[in-house]
Amino acid sequence: MYRYEDLVRNPEESTRRICGELLGIPWAPGMAQPYSTPATDTFKAARKFATTDPKLLRRATIEAALADKWREIELPKSLQPSTNLLAQLFGYELLPELATELVWLCRIPAHAQPIIMVHDFTGMLWGFNKLARALRAPCLGIQCSKRLLDDCKSVQELAWRYVRMLPPIVHKPVRLVAYSFGCRIAYRMALALEQIGERVQLVLLDGPVGPDHKRSPPRMGGMASRILELLRSRTNPKSAFGARDFMTIGQDDKEVDTLVRMVNMMGEEDAEVAMSLIELPDQERPHTPTSCVSALFVSAKSSQNFTNGTVESAQHHLPGLELAAVPGGHFDFIDQSVEQIAKCINHFFSAGKP
Repeated sequence: MYRYEDLVRNPEESTRRICGELLGIPWAPGMAQPYSTPATDTFKAARKFATTDPKLLRRATIEAALADKWREIELPKSLQPSTNLLAQLFGYELLPELATELVWLCRIPAHAQPIIMVHDFTGMLWGFNKLARALRAPCLGIQCSKRLLDDCKSVQELAWRYVRMLPPIVHKPVRLVAYSFGCRIAYRMALALEQIGERVQLVLLDGPVGPDHKRSPPRMGGMASRILELLRSRTNPKSAFGARDFMTIGQDDKEVDTLVRMVNMMGEEDAEVAMSLIELPDQERPHTPTSCVSALFVSAKSSQNFTNGTVESAQHHLPGLELAAVPGGHFDFIDQSVEQIAKCINHFFSAGKP
């Protein structure tokens, strides 16, 4: 079997095989280096013809990294069963059909173990785009929806719903990365996965693990009630907060102001999802995870979570928790320190506990 991907990754080996096994002709070095031989002149001369590929001479060499470029393409519709069968016959790893709340943030390299990324308090994945591209694995994001929150009574129940959504392509151990409020949900997902015998590698990006009680840092740094009022002001004209207040409250508080701006960019349905997530209770006392869960906590050095007890709370619930700290505040550290965070995560996953 001769595959395009093999030819692009290793032109010499592939062209030798094709010449010897398929064509029965002598091999020459120029066959593996088409841009470095007199044949290039033929390409240039052919430019005057309308049928010439306009992209033919945009590169100076065969680029191995393009072998999997096709995996990034979003298909307009699902493949036909016969096409699926043909792809499997030739050894192509096809990504599974997913629920609407699951989104591929990065699809390559397809042979690597996928990473599951869990949303922040908005229910969206906007904080992960740059990080997903910096990691050495496909990244599958979970975003929330009104459908998933329907009749949901707790963070624990939502976590179980997320676990049941995970496709079979997610291998053992399950790799979870969560940011901010999403750390609370991902921690509950880790406990749920542990209960069904799965091993978990959990990465917490500057967020809590719960549960809510007097000894834990307050939810959203104690700003949850204010943010809820801001959200309600969007859907309730009789709210104590008017439109002007919605735009200006928190001007003297940088973190509140940032949250206000995030909320202001949401549509009405997304704001309802965020409000439901903030209000979702997480008060059940959890059992202590066993060795099935290994965890890494990455703090933003300028964040309240670096000093208000969030890290200590995570250490209490996750014995053996590894710690790292990177520059930046809670809302900008993923963008500001993306390479450092990616390095920490890649090392943690590659050196994960057996």
